[in-house]
Amino acid sequence: MKVIEDFRNDMKKLRPGRLGISDYSRRALKRTLAVADYYVDMYLRCIEQVLDLCGHAPSETVLVDYGGGHGLLSLLAKRLMFKTVIYVDNNPEALQAVQAIGGQM
Repeated sequence: MKVIEDFRNDMKKLRPGRLGISDYSRRALKRTLAVADYYVDMYLRCIEQVLDLCGHAPSETVLVDYGGGHGLLSLLAKRLMFKTVIYVDNNPEALQAVQAIGGQM
């Protein structure tokens, strides 16, 4: 699926040191990007299970990414055309990171 391959490629192009995010967020993102394909596959399995359970297409589904961290699951869901994606994290640095990452992807 082209949207997924584009997402994988965009993830691999991210340069955490150039995003202007906190040290904590940069380190977490680096660890994720080191195994980017694993995370994309895991996110896709989660999304497939959610869609199977709710019985709706992404365009009819609201996804809540609670404790969203770097926000890659939310960004993928947006690309997959979910009706609504709600990103939630209680760490203000995480919100800054997802905004920076989203701006680069």
